[in-house]
Amino acid sequence: MRGPDFNPSLNPSLNPSLTPSLNLPRPRFCVADLERPSVKRAEELFESSDAVGADLVLRAHDRVSPHADQASELRARIAAQRADSVRLLAATESLLERTPHAPELRLTRAKSLQELGRLEESLDSARAARASAVAALRKMGGNASSRGNASGAAKRGTVITPAPEETLPLEAQRLEMRALIRARRLDEARALLKEWQAQPPMAMLAELHAGEIAVLEGDATDARVRLAAIVASERYPAMIRWNAAFLLVSACEKLGEFDAAFAAATAGNALPHPPFDADGFDRATDAIITKFDARFFAEAPVSTVRDERPVFVVGLPRSGTSLLEQIIASHPRAGGVGERQLPDAITENLERLAAIRRGPPTVDDLDHEARSYLDIFRACDVDRERVVNKALGLERNLGWLSRVLPGMRVIRIDRDPRDCLLSIYQHPLSVTRYPWTCALDTLVRAHRSFTRLMDHWTRTLPIPVLEVRYESLVERQAEETERIIRFLGLEPDAACLRFHESKRVVLTPSQDQVREPMNRAGIGRWKRYEKHIGPLLDAFPDARP
Repeated sequence: MRGPDFNPSLNPSLNPSLTPSLNLPRPRFCVADLERPSVKRAEELFESSDAVGADLVLRAHDRVSPHADQASELRARIAAQRADSVRLLAATESLLERTPHAPELRLTRAKSLQELGRLEESLDSARAARASAVAALRKMGGNASSRGNASGAAKRGTVITPAPEETLPLEAQRLEMRALIRARRLDEARALLKEWQAQPPMAMLAELHAGEIAVLEGDATDARVRLAAIVASERYPAMIRWNAAFLLVSACEKLGEFDAAFAAATAGNALPHPPFDADGFDRATDAIITKFDARFFAEAPVSTVRDERPVFVVGLPRSGTSLLEQIIASHPRAGGVGERQLPDAITENLERLAAIRRGPPTVDDLDHEARSYLDIFRACDVDRERVVNKALGLERNLGWLSRVLPGMRVIRIDRDPRDCLLSIYQHPLSVTRYPWTCALDTLVRAHRSFTRLMDHWTRTLPIPVLEVRYESLVERQAEETERIIRFLGLEPDAACLRFHESKRVVLTPSQDQVREPMNRAGIGRWKRYEKHIGPLLDAFPDARP
């Protein structure tokens, strides 16, 4: 499941010690900070809510003093603020060398490992964190399950908000459950659910996961009853109802109840979410196209790091990016890292550096960003000649990425917009990052923006770009697969046609689809929902039957 998260120990919104102060004067980040970097200066910037400036200063300091362990805590706080799992894991493991049994650090390590797809290690770390937290509570005379009026609150159907020391074992169990479900170790997941029955703070999550397990095991009738009850009840928090709604979509589809499936998606998308400024989104797209023109690529500096391993698969959610990554990663000389969002941070960093330098970033700036990106491969334990990243939103980062990683390749994938946008509407994506996913009309706006950007990049990027149609890949699997593999500079391999046999971890909603042989199930799905998707059919009249 994806979307609003429960409280990881290094989540700034839930741990006040990690949240930069908002009432201090904001010290201005300037070039001098990079010329004379210090941990103290990085701390000042972070405390003034400038996580990007703090990160750049601390990284400059680390290049001068690479073994400054006293900055590990600040590195962890910055990495958590910027959702950088690779650097958060490194900083946390450094801190654990000093305090190896600290439950909050073990918990943070478990979460980082899980986000990197290292599920077995994450599971071990979550269980260790849970044991340490329970032991600490016993020493304090506490109770990991409840305190005070927790039981009474649970009976009233309210949400329990445990004290911080109680939160750790509960969060460890939540991470353990998520790892078990992602690894499809459902017997162990059910055993953990039984433990939750005695823990009022976990009761509502237990109902959600019971419905999820029923969906995964094919018991759609039981799943439908459980999940519909959650969606309909306002006593459940919005996050749980949101996840239940999209699981209910899957249950209803398995039962052939397509009207009910669409209604469930509509219920999930109607829950509170950030507003989407469609006009502002279009203006941002215009600004990218204007800035990164042919003249920019002719004049802007470029990194000296000419590594040919990076491959970026660029597409809207539900367009076939997971399938394409799975095909490529099945090649013995290729791999994949899933959806690593570091390109967002690279763009933020370079835009900030350009602003303070009053000109383009330097070659050194670009080289540092390149080496930072390549660290992902080691952290994800992927040592191959070509490594795919299919992060969402890459289309907004390709301009700077092409300067940072000039040896990279881009594969653009498009899918029938009726199928693609309907599928987005019916799946849980982060509404904080992608508020345009919650309505059919805003999905149309986002699709048009994506198309404009990718058409621009195809014309102007000074790097190889391959265009792939999802439907063509399905209909002509062998031919299209060979074309893709040769584009990457590799020889075709039969394993790419047997991609569904791969045991690699996939963390996206397409996890189960990529375990099946190539099939046409995803083509023409929109026809089952034609009476519900008028805005999509109006926006793409040429796609009408």
